[in-house]
Amino acid sequence: MIGEKLSRSELKFFISIMIDLGVFVCIAHGVYVNVIKYAGTIFASFATCVVTVSGVFWGVLLLGETHPAWIWLFLVTMMMAVYMVQPKRLRTAKSQTEKTSAIEVKFEVNQPAE
Repeated sequence: MIGEKLSRSELKFFISIMIDLGVFVCIAHGVYVNVIKYAGTIFASFATCVVTVSGVFWGVLLLGETHPAWIWLFLVTMMMAVYMVQPKRLRTAKSQTEKTSAIEVKFEVNQPAE
């Protein structure tokens, strides 16, 4: 198979697959950028960690891979780090209003006397 020349139809097929993959990657990247824009960076980092952990587990379940203990230690450490940086989920409306008003700073602009 390696080194063999492709027929014209096989070459067209592989080129169309590469174009389709390029289009799908562009769409996926656009969606990912919008997720970061609307959901925030913490959610995006959590999603990235979930992909890594699920890839390791799928490899173990489907492919029978075995990993040394340090891989599992780093996966647990990664998930603990994501857990520690996530924002608090439940906030009362009162505390949210107090935070907003405490952050807002109003500046008075001195206008020259006319």
